[in-house]
Amino acid sequence: MKIHLTAGHHRKDAGATYNGRKEADETIKLRNDITKKLREKGVEVWNDNDDWDLNRVITEIRKFSKSDDIVCDIHFNAGGPTATGCEVFVADDANAAELALAKALVDTIASTLIIRNRGVKREKDSQHKKLGMMRPTGLNVLIEVCFISNKYDMQQYDAFFDLLVEETANVLANRV
Repeated sequence: MKIHLTAGHHRKDAGATYNGRKEADETIKLRNDITKKLREKGVEVWNDNDDWDLNRVITEIRKFSKSDDIVCDIHFNAGGPTATGCEVFVADDANAAELALAKALVDTIASTLIIRNRGVKREKDSQHKKLGMMRPTGLNVLIEVCFISNKYDMQQYDAFFDLLVEETANVLANRV
């Protein structure tokens, strides 16, 4: 059993930007630190390459992922300055294990950062209606850590970053 942990945005796609911060930079940093923590716990982790686009990431995961693997994609939301909170997306046809993992992640992240828990949502409820990262084999979850456009969310993210890394790694490690 392995965790495929990806940064939702990379050098080729900065994602959301706000107040001088880029989603790509934040997702890469968070992915790298969670990966380090998971490896310290003896968990096998695969990461994407920061120069790959989404299609390449999905292609590479599909080469190796198995049904009991976790495929976890990290993102930051963006919206108006008052939009706040954490949410985790799953496939429209998510199974009980995916739903349980998503709930554990969203509850942990929201309580760690002390921000609104926006809950577990189906991909049809996302702005895109269909998410490519819901297609590889495995337990698929897409985390929206917090709103990069919300000053409070990002203050909480910065203040509790190390704890967020530890707690997120614990949730993922407990599923392997």
